[in-house]
Amino acid sequence: QGRARDAKRKEDISAMASAMEANYVPGTGYQTTIIGTWFADGAKPANPAPGGAAYAENTISAAGYTFCATLENSTGNATTAAGGGMTGITNGGFFCKKNSQ
Repeated sequence: QGRARDAKRKEDISAMASAMEANYVPGTGYQTTIIGTWFADGAKPANPAPGGAAYAENTISAAGYTFCATLENSTGNATTAAGGGMTGITNGGFFCKKNSQ
């Protein structure tokens, strides 16, 4: 069950990053908040229980964003909830996505 919840967390973080990229405006940048209506069900993804604390939304600004989820198993790409250590990590306790623009 923990692996299934982690898979959902990774999907959610990827969906949030995709939504931010889809709403990127050249010359203006990113929206400074993620908006629920960008998603099919009209709501921002929510972290599954147990441990359903809100996803970390770090440094959302016109210049960029970082979204992270705490995982139950060490299968993530980051070592901190702020996206630290994302280069080459496959056994971190967090899964994060950063802006690509």
